[in-house]
Amino acid sequence: MSGVVMKILHVCNHFHPCIGGIEKYVYDLCRNLQVLGHQSDVCCLNKCAYGKDSLPRCERHDDINIFRVPFLANRTFRWYNFAPSIINFFKDYDIIHVHSLGFLADYTIITKFIHKKPIILNTHGGMFHTRYIQPLKDIYFNLLCRVIYKGVYKILADGESDKRKFDQISENVEVMPITVDTKKYAKIKRTPKPGRFLYVGRISKNKRVDNLIKTFALVKKKLPHAKLYVVGPAWQNMDKELKLLAKRLGVEESVILTGRVSDAELLDQIKNARVFLFASEYEGRPVTLMEMLAAGLPMVVNDIDIFRDFITDGENGFLADYTKPESAAEKIVKIAKMNLSKIEKNAKESGKEYDWSVTIKEIFSLYESAIKDSV
Repeated sequence: MSGVVMKILHVCNHFHPCIGGIEKYVYDLCRNLQVLGHQSDVCCLNKCAYGKDSLPRCERHDDINIFRVPFLANRTFRWYNFAPSIINFFKDYDIIHVHSLGFLADYTIITKFIHKKPIILNTHGGMFHTRYIQPLKDIYFNLLCRVIYKGVYKILADGESDKRKFDQISENVEVMPITVDTKKYAKIKRTPKPGRFLYVGRISKNKRVDNLIKTFALVKKKLPHAKLYVVGPAWQNMDKELKLLAKRLGVEESVILTGRVSDAELLDQIKNARVFLFASEYEGRPVTLMEMLAAGLPMVVNDIDIFRDFITDGENGFLADYTKPESAAEKIVKIAKMNLSKIEKNAKESGKEYDWSVTIKEIFSLYESAIKDSV
């Protein structure tokens, strides 16, 4: 399709103005496809996660057409909200790119015999962010997904750990690296302040900000001047629980929950932070980590599979077990006292691997192949 405008529709649970890693990834993907001269739009649910208010049915944001559909919420399988009307938006597009598992992915694939569009599926960690109803998730994944996903042209895994998981049900999986605007973060001229720690991301259960605060409380005993800035919106009023936890641990004056901040304020937080802390117990697409790598901000992240794909302990960052606050705090205190110039340099270098300038060409080439093979 060289020289021809391609029309791509991204299907995901949530998008602008909702905030999250997948939302940001889809937005950046759309914008980069637009730079190549193609139309890239989004179809999603009409409410943000845990949101009460319905969003407009149609909206245009930064040249992205957003189509929102009503849905029947599934309180047990929270990733499986019924929204069959998504199919009404498929006919005007050349290819459908679905982001993450659930009803939207399954319905798009099952109805392929009707809309006849090639489908790309991004894993984004699947629905394994928590252990909630894990046996049912396993049955769904190993039985239903194994059959349905035969209708997908290509499954794109966020990293090697995702690939290992999806290789269990499909032979059609390849890794498409997590991608961010590395240049935006690489140009930050950092002036880190001693004892200033930073967390960036939404406040939700899987992020385990509670474990982070418990660890920080122990760090504070060794570094009395330390402060922890928690930047990001809270889900289900979790910020109130965390404030109570910080008060109970005696660090309420040193744990600052900023809520959602502007882009300029976020860059300023990264500029001033000494070390980035991340205690999440499960991640699909850890976009924030890639951004911190690009900025050269030393980080101490939870020692789980997905982070081991990107962080080599003691080289471009550090791993710690936040489920054991004592040992994690001991390691963080040592790191805070270290000369981190080599870590900063290595982090920046490894962050270059995840720039859009590389992966957008690979993704677009995949689209071309999918459309050509579907004719």
